[in-house]
Amino acid sequence: MTVALIVAALLAGPATPRDAYNLACQRALAGQKDAAVEALGQAADLGFAFTATLLRDPDLDPIRDHPGFADVLARIRANNARALETFKVRAEQAKVLVFAPPKARPGDKAPLIVALHGSGGTAAQFAPLWRGVAARLGAVLAVPQGLNPAGPGFDWGVVEQGSHLVLRAIERARAEAAVDETKVVLAGFSNGASQAFILGLQQPESFAGIVPIAGFYDERVAPVPAGRQLPRFAILNGEKDRDSANNRRGAAALEAAGGKVLLKIYPGLGHAFPPRYEKELEDALEFVLGRSR
Repeated sequence: MTVALIVAALLAGPATPRDAYNLACQRALAGQKDAAVEALGQAADLGFAFTATLLRDPDLDPIRDHPGFADVLARIRANNARALETFKVRAEQAKVLVFAPPKARPGDKAPLIVALHGSGGTAAQFAPLWRGVAARLGAVLAVPQGLNPAGPGFDWGVVEQGSHLVLRAIERARAEAAVDETKVVLAGFSNGASQAFILGLQQPESFAGIVPIAGFYDERVAPVPAGRQLPRFAILNGEKDRDSANNRRGAAALEAAGGKVLLKIYPGLGHAFPPRYEKELEDALEFVLGRSR
């Protein structure tokens, strides 16, 4: 189908939330602000619920100051909230692996490390990368699994739903082990690291530290909050990873807000775990737990 036919079909009336959203983007880029907001409203009426997509999409920048934009955003947030409530029922079956420290004494409270796999990963595949490090640090380890199918495994899906899975994993760990509430660390790789960035900045008081590995700092969805206590961040990425510059911006924004940041960019490394990863993970965790400077 040609571009002209696609546009003609959309003008005839969007059939799906995505159709209406795409039409809003096209109209916004064309300078048709009123028509763009109208199409975005149609997307909301049809059930469009991807708040993060709307916040980060540069195609919609021309209409963000439109008088009707805030109302449509609120309606899409409401759709998102309803979808989250439905998701919570499904999430009760989500997998979470919890490992207590091997030498824990009854009643002793331990740090908690929550480790989020990347897109296409599983909890069973990801847990072995962290178990040795967590054991050496005397920490409880929780490894949840996403529910959104991706490749041979899963990813974290809609931002708010991924965050719910993380918070549910923390509750599961608290139910199965003695957790020091002041020493909860959220870590992840790739898609899991991006989820960790977002939740760590949206709920900074909930975490002592965040360890994103090859993640993305989504400053439109979760900018560094002003005037709030920030967790420590240990940001690890490869020099050749496409988001290394983004990670540098994130580190700078955190430091400008008074945050404590360890930024490590590994020469020659792409989108991967760092070399000697167990030592690097241990150093990062020691930093965010305040055991090293």
